[in-house]
Amino acid sequence: MKKTLKVILLSAALVGTCFHSWAEDKVKIVSLSPNLTELIFHLGKGDCIVGRSSACDYPEEVKKIPVAGKFGAPSMEVVAGLKPDYVISSGIKDEGIKKSIEGLGIKFLLLPNETIDEYYLAVSELGKVLDCRDKAEKEILRVRNAFMEERKITDGIPVGKRPKVYLEVWDNPLMTVGKRSFVNDLISISGGINIAGEEDIGYLKCSREWVILSKPDVIIAPAMGKFAGGEISKRQGWGEIPAVKNNRISTGMEESLIYRLGPRMTESLKIFRKCFYPEDIPSNAGEDKH
Repeated sequence: MKKTLKVILLSAALVGTCFHSWAEDKVKIVSLSPNLTELIFHLGKGDCIVGRSSACDYPEEVKKIPVAGKFGAPSMEVVAGLKPDYVISSGIKDEGIKKSIEGLGIKFLLLPNETIDEYYLAVSELGKVLDCRDKAEKEILRVRNAFMEERKITDGIPVGKRPKVYLEVWDNPLMTVGKRSFVNDLISISGGINIAGEEDIGYLKCSREWVILSKPDVIIAPAMGKFAGGEISKRQGWGEIPAVKNNRISTGMEESLIYRLGPRMTESLKIFRKCFYPEDIPSNAGEDKH
């Protein structure tokens, strides 16, 4: 009986030691970017996040994690108290933040989020940091396959049948997406033509007159309320825009699906395609798709 008890106690001690060692070895992260926070949860490592920015809102359980600052702007006192191994962000307000974090003996990891290639790099880097390389590789493959499947649907659409798209990021001042934004790629993959797709910038201001002259076939304004289409159509001079004349204005969407370079961006492909082609995908029979 005594021997059995000793074995049980020894086993419990070993388990406790292993658990303690695992808990100490687990990488602790403060994430200052919503897309990176979402990605870490998607990789199954949400328990590594000890602090987040106030902008991090998905998945729901992330709201239980202490707020350690704003997007790209940490509260240094809170970060110091959380004692993370890494602070990660897709952007920072100034270089002084990086120096202050590193001055606390904390590693700082900057993972930009403007292009789809940068998403792949962020996934790969977090796979290394969080010791989940296999899951990271699977995520990269999943996104690549989603794009490939969407292209199978839309690649055959002739340029002449692809709608010209104006995506309104903000209404005052008017802002849209340019060539360097991943949103431009999502529009293209889904079968649309971004009217600002030749602008060599991520996001840009534009005038109402420019939108009128560009004659978009579709207007998408995710940040506008669900019933804001009427407001857009009443803008001075916009009555002759094809999108307005044909009532092809889409508003009130889940913004994080459109603007967040994270795991759920693949969902935006179907959202865009539904806006571009509310009925059937046009046939390219007998036509040159170029």
